[in-house]
Formats: sequence, structure tokens, C-alpha cells
Amino acid sequence: MNKKILSLVLVLTLVLGSFSFAFADTKVSSDVVGTDYEDAVTRLNKLSILTGYPDGSFKPENTITRAEFSAAVARARGLEAASQNSKGDTPFTDVTANHWASGYVNQASKLGLVNGMGNGIFAPESQITYEQAVTLVVRALGYEEKAKTQGGYPYGHLSVASETGLLKDVKSGTQGTPATRGLVAQLLDNALDIEKMIQTGYGDQAKWVVSGTEGTVKQYLFDDLGLKRLEKATITEADKDKNKVVVKVEDRNSSDYNKGKTLKVEKNFNFAGLEGLRVTVWYNDKNDELIDVKVENDFQVKFDGFEVTKEATKSRDAEIKLLTEDKKYDVADDAVIKIDGEKIDASELELDEKEYNFAKIILNDYNNVSWIDAYSLDGPIVVDKVEKDVLKGYDDESLDDIDDYTIIKDGKQILSDDLSKKDVLLYNSKEEYAVVVTNTKQGEVERVYKDGFRFDGEIYQYDNDYGTIKYLSGDSLEEVDADVMDEMRDNGKITVYFSFDDKVVFIDGKAEEVSGNYAMVKETSSESFKNRGEDYYKLDVLNSEGKVLEFDIKAKDIKDTSEDFLKSEAEWKDTIVEKNIIKLSLDANNKPTKVEKTSETRLPKEITGDNKVRLKSDYAAGYKLQSKTQIFWRDGENEVKNYETFTWDQADKYFTEIQKGWVYADDQGRAVAIFAEETDNDGDTNAVVGILRDVQERKGKERYEFEIEVNGNKPDIYEGKKDAFKDYTLSELRDEVNEVVVLRVGDKDKEVKRILIGNDVEKSAPVTVKSATNSKLVDTNNNEYTIVGKYYDDRSTERKDIAARNVIGEEVILYFEPGSDTHVQVVILNGKGNSGGNTKTDVLQFAYKKGSLIYVTINDRDYEYGGSQELTDLQALSGKEVKFSVRNGVIVSVEEKNPTTTEPETPDPIDTTNLEAEIANAKEAKADVEISADGTDIEVGKKWVTQDVKEALDAAILKAEEALESATTNEEVTAAINALRSAIETYEAEIADGTM
Repeated sequence: MNKKILSLVLVLTLVLGSFSFAFADTKVSSDVVGTDYEDAVTRLNKLSILTGYPDGSFKPENTITRAEFSAAVARARGLEAASQNSKGDTPFTDVTANHWASGYVNQASKLGLVNGMGNGIFAPESQITYEQAVTLVVRALGYEEKAKTQGGYPYGHLSVASETGLLKDVKSGTQGTPATRGLVAQLLDNALDIEKMIQTGYGDQAKWVVSGTEGTVKQYLFDDLGLKRLEKATITEADKDKNKVVVKVEDRNSSDYNKGKTLKVEKNFNFAGLEGLRVTVWYNDKNDELIDVKVENDFQVKFDGFEVTKEATKSRDAEIKLLTEDKKYDVADDAVIKIDGEKIDASELELDEKEYNFAKIILNDYNNVSWIDAYSLDGPIVVDKVEKDVLKGYDDESLDDIDDYTIIKDGKQILSDDLSKKDVLLYNSKEEYAVVVTNTKQGEVERVYKDGFRFDGEIYQYDNDYGTIKYLSGDSLEEVDADVMDEMRDNGKITVYFSFDDKVVFIDGKAEEVSGNYAMVKETSSESFKNRGEDYYKLDVLNSEGKVLEFDIKAKDIKDTSEDFLKSEAEWKDTIVEKNIIKLSLDANNKPTKVEKTSETRLPKEITGDNKVRLKSDYAAGYKLQSKTQIFWRDGENEVKNYETFTWDQADKYFTEIQKGWVYADDQGRAVAIFAEETDNDGDTNAVVGILRDVQERKGKERYEFEIEVNGNKPDIYEGKKDAFKDYTLSELRDEVNEVVVLRVGDKDKEVKRILIGNDVEKSAPVTVKSATNSKLVDTNNNEYTIVGKYYDDRSTERKDIAARNVIGEEVILYFEPGSDTHVQVVILNGKGNSGGNTKTDVLQFAYKKGSLIYVTINDRDYEYGGSQELTDLQALSGKEVKFSVRNGVIVSVEEKNPTTTEPETPDPIDTTNLEAEIANAKEAKADVEISADGTDIEVGKKWVTQDVKEALDAAILKAEEALESATTNEEVTAAINALRSAIETYEAEIADGTM
């Protein structure tokens, strides 16, 4: 492996690229917190250049007028007082003496920052466009003359802006469109520390140069604002507790040479990232508050581990080797060196074979080490969450007082709140210093050894200076060994986390087979069937979540040799058999993309009385069991849809041994799924069908108590472990009170093992009763049913039992005994439109049609819909919180819980000022231009165009004038302006000189 890939060598722009300067006594506008504009807006507000609104907002997506932005640019030039003293008449007819911005406009005009729109118009209330805003700032920085040499307005100004870095982090700027407040804030903020261009010499000797070159002194907008500047300085000390830094000037020609200036900073200041760097700082000398830092690009910063390779002597400097970069550097004799917080001299670096596993190292312009801040780090700790000043890792690891830690990520100091779940940290708890490990590499395990593994051509040991390498198994932090590494190798790529001394500290990889893609065939067709002229095969499966999925697979896909749906039609018929287990892949729309055998090389094996699988077994019929081996348990049921599904690590809740069944393996011989046909706990449950009257949680016992009314008698009470009902919350179970449910109750222990609710309860479609007695019911289609239970009235919320005679001639729903379609346990009088049913509130996820029925999905549960709304009305409610009523497992009504009404937006006032000016420009372009076919009839010195060119411009002017009268939005006006500008450019390009 090329170790240099892992070395975190940071150029200064990366060290400070996301550096945040906030101010302790400045309130940050709430609508810019966390946005790209936060730093810029906060600084401009602090400097009173561009402020927010009275309600505390900044509204970064709003536009800004020409007057407002001109005022902001004037303030950035330090002209606030002058502008206040310049209020009065302006050169522009539409900026009167009493206009609030007259002083700013006068100052900006006097300095040549603004020229207006032509014809004496400034258009103060018009939205300033992107290129206009850029031009004003370029001029404020003194680059107007340079912009003219590159094409002038607007292209020359845009070009200069790009060259100087003015457009850094400026997003969404498009020529011809209004600039947003957020965009102009970033522009102005960028401008503050860009070297201004200034004039040197006069008369014939006058020229424009960037300040700081050709013997001139650097000048910045910061200077115009009255801030003090320290150049060629170093932040030598940082007191994080007091939020102060010491800045020392290192320029021997400066009167401030070697003097330390203590400045106040905000608590989010990047102490660790900036300490030791050569910088220019600006500060307010009234309160010694640091305003801005600009790093001077003559140093390199590296984050790496190191070891001492030579000690200092009288004739030579000490030498260190960076471990991941694998390169040696001399240490300057005056280098600042701190080891675990203790300062030492370069002469004290000892050749003791000790490795320092993390250090910030700065190289001076001679490529010698001038700064070392090194720490001995322990770990790793993998972040679970941070709360109440405690970092909680996986497996009960924690770091107290984490808010006091200096935390480094990608060379930048961050707050504990910036840590993310599963971040990997190395730390020094004594010095309260931590580093987020970001040196990672992704790839495949090449070899697995007893004591280590080969990855990317290198061998790494499981045990190193940080202990044993760790990985996450679910929510548990475990140690890596050969068995784990074998699993990771079999399951594809891993991500390896390296410390700064090139040790593996953590691996993100899959250490066991997950069986979620395995399903049991519920039903299939042995032969294909036709639908709209195409051949299909039926495929209904029970998935690992216990849900039945129904698909129709095109026969041509099965016959295809792509192997997405097995290899051939013959293999399909051999594999897709009821109760076989297959591997099924679905796309985002829950459509099958692949149907496979669980293995091409390992056949399913039978489990019999001779090779029973017990909970303590490691193998099932020779295949290795995994914690996530998928189990499909028959549990005495006849229909696949009623089988229990769970994983092997949950099997102890259902049985202690499998006595008969089949085990399916993958190509590596690992058991991925088992059909548990018979166990030691089969056939021990009875179905209790009735009206659920109450559900209670037994305090401290992890149990639920159910009251269920059977045959109209006093409710019976049953109990069951909460784990048996993990698919439902207590609230969801209580929603089923007064609904028909089925309890699967243990025959011996009377424990509730399972509850069936809603659509899972076997029931009929609504039927109309022809005759009824306590023991028999006949519907109008002469179908006969045996009544073993009671009749109930749906027209009361309590569903009271009623006499059989009350349902004659009425529509009812029949609830059957499990496994029967003739023996009826409960008859519900289907009272349409009445007060029966439960009203609930939740988010409607989907609405769809299957066959002739409409279904809605709420809380990941599919309900049949029996109301009057159209499918499109229901789909319009997707993603919204709704109130819905459920009766007999069918939703009968749905309505939005909090429907919102939107007030019509008041359109922005139409501003045609710029369009009028553009029309004037077009007419001016035509002045003194004659018409000719080839110019031979036009005198030399005069201009001409052809008739068709003239007519094209005339048509464009006419269209623009029509837009003046008919435009209803500012967007239409802008489009008309752009179209006319294009026509003018075309016209001017065609103008030629006469030749007569």
C-alpha cells in the first residue's frame, strides 16, 4: 500500500476552508444559522455593513435593491459618516434630496462606484442584478481600470472578480437575474480581506497596481473600517477557557516585532487549527476583539504521527520521521514543541524509539519543522450519542466533560455537537484532546491469517498499540479475530480506519449473513397463464417480515438466460414450489428484480428425528447456524400466510428444538433459512375469536393482558409476553378495542402467543342475510353458514350482541373460525354510515388499487378502503396526517387532520424602469445609422446596416414596448429586457462603415 495516500497533509485552505468566525456579543440571525451564509452575515452585521430585519431575521433568499446595496458598499468603504453628511441633491433624477439613500448614492457616485442606468436615472428601488452587484464591489476594491482592460461591464468585472477570489463560495449567481441578500453578503464578506488595487504615480507615470506589490503597502477594506492590523504574526498561545489568544508579530521591520497582543475570540474559535500559523489579523482596538484572520501561504501543515530519528547536537538539528507520509524532516532549533501539553526544546527530543501517534506539524518556508503539537492517544471510542456533556460510545464506553475537549476533525477544531453517530475517535483524557479518525480506505480482504489479515497489499495484526481492532456488530462494539475477518471477506468490501501512526483501529464491515432477502413460496402456478396476450407465472411469497407479497412474473423473463429469474423455465418449475425457500430481490417499487435459489452448490437438507436442531446446536444438518438465520415456523398452521417468521437468535421464544423441516444454505455452507415444519411446541395453541374489550400492560412484568368477549359472554382474560407482540405498540393494540380479533392461546399454559387483527382476521365480504337463527344463517345467494358464536350490532361503538332476527334482510360481515369458511364465530351487522368504528390519527403513507379494491397504507399496515372517496383523492393525502375510521378492519373514512388554506400571494409590483432604459438604448443605437445593401452608397465615416437588420431591431423594440403595457410579472419584464439586449448586440455587430 502507498502509505502516502493515508498521510493527512493539509494545505492551508483545507485547514481553514470551513473556519467559522462568530462573535460573542452578536446575535446571529435565526434564518442563516447552519447555512452557507452564516459566517458572512454575522460578520457584516457585527461591522454594521449589512444588517437584518427588526424581527431578528436576515431573509437571505430575498432580493436587495440598488439603493440598499449601494449603501452597504459605501459602509464597507468606511463611508458611513461621510454618507450621512452628504444627504441632499444627487446626480440622478429619481434619487431626491430627501431619499433615505441620497448620501450613500452621492458618495458612491463621487467615487465612481455607480453610474446609474442612463438618462440620469439610478433606479434605486429596482432589484440589483448579479453582475451589477459584482461590478460595484470590484470598483470598491479599486479594480475598475483592470476590469476595463478585460472587456469592461459586465464581463471584465466578472473576470476580475473570479481572479481575485471575490466569487469564492458565491453560489447561484446568474447574469441578468436579481441577486439575493445571501449572495451579496458573501460577496462583501469576501471583499473585506482582498488586497485593494491602488494608483501609483501621476500623469504619464500613473498606473494601477495591487497594493502590497511594487513597493506599496497592502490596503484592505478592513483598514477603511478603522480596524487595526497585525501582519506576519503567529498565534503563539491559545487559552480556550478564557477565549483568548496571544498574537506575536515576527516581522523584524515592524515596530510591533516580538510583542504579544492578547485578543478576545468567540468560543467556537479554531484554536487548534490556527495556533502556530503565520497570519494577518484584524482587531478592534477599542475592545481588543479579534475580527478576522487571514493565513499567509508560506507554511505547510501536516497531521501525522512521528518518531525521532536523530537527536540535536552542536553541529546538526534534530530529525523526525512522519509515520504515514514516511518522510524525514529537520527540526529548527527554535521550533515550538509541545508534547502532551508540555513545552520542550528541540534539544530535548530523544532517540528513544517512542512513536507519537498524533501531532500537528508545521513546516516553515525552508521545509524545516517549526512547530510540533503532539499527543499520545488511546482508543478508539465509537460515538453513539452526545448528551449532557458526556460522549457515550457503544458498549457503555464514555468520555465525561466532552465539551471541554479540543476535538480535531480534518485538521479543524470542532465542537462536541458536531460529532456524528459512528464517528471513530482517538483521545487523551488527561489532556482532554480527541481526534476524529478520517484516514480510511475501502477495499476487499485479500487473505485471513490466525493473527492478522492482508488488505491492499499490507498485513495488519489484530492486536496493536491501541489494543485489538474493533468493529460494530449491531449495537455492540466487538473485537476482530480470524472468524470475524472470514465473514467480512465473504461479504464484500470493508472500510478500514487508520490511526495517524498507520495502525488499524476500526473496521466497518459486514460480519454475518443477513437473511432479510429470503422468502417462502406461498403459492405458484405450475403452468403459465395469459394476461393481455402475454404469458405470466404466479408467485406469492411469505417474506421474512411475515407479510404475503403477490407477483406476476413474465414468462419471457423466466426463459431469459440472464439468470435474474433462475436459469430456465424448467428450473423455475422445479424451484418455485409451495413451501420452498428462495432468495428474492426487490426494487424500490417492491417489484422483483431477481429470483434465485439460496445456493447453486449447496442443496437443501432435511431435518428429521435423527438430526434434530436444538437451541444450543451450532449446525443444522451440517450447515452452520447464524444468529440471523431466517426461520419460517409452521406452528401447526395449514396456510403459509399464517406461519411465524423470526431469526434464529429469537427462536427461544417459540420452541427448544426443530424435529422436522428443511435447512437452506448459501454457497459458503452457512444456514440462511429453515422451514421448521415440526417442533416441540407445535399444535399447542387454540384460536380464540371474539370482540376485544380491553388491553392492559402489567406493571413491571413485561406482559400484556387482554379482555376478549366470546359468544356474548362475560369477557375472558388472557395474558402474553410483550415480546410476542413486537409488531404492535400498546397504543395500536388498544386501537383494536371493540374490533374482532383472533388470539392464539397456548393449550397448556393459556399464554397468548400471537394476535391477529384487521385484514389478518379471516372474514367474508359483506353478505345480505336471507334467514338467521342462533345456529344457522343463509344469505341471499343461498349459501349456508353454521353459527357457533354471536351476532353483534355495528351501529353502537360498544358492539353489543343482538338477536338473530335483527340481522334478517341486513348486510353483515362473517368472521370465521380459523381454517374454515362455513363455521362463523362472530356476525357483525354492517352499519354503513353510522357511528361505529374507531377514529384514529396517523400519517397516510400510500394509496393504491389492487384488482377492484382500493387499499391505503398507514403506519406500514395495509387496510382495505370501503369509503366513498376516489383513489386520486386518497393519493393526494399521501404523507399527510389524517383522521380515519376503521370498522371491521376496513377504513371507511379518511380526512386530513389539519387542512391548510393558503392565502394567494400578493405579486411583486411590476418594475419596468430597466426595460424603459433598454428601449432608450435600442433607439439610441439606431441613431445616425443609414440603410444600404452593401455600403457603397454610404459616405466614408458614416455607419450603415441592411434593411433586414434594421427591421429585426425595430421588431424587437416594438415587442419590448408591448411588454411595457402587457407584462404581469417582473419575470416577463426581465425576459423582455434580455431579448432586447440580445437584439441590440446583434444589431451593433452588423453595423459597418460606408465606402463611397
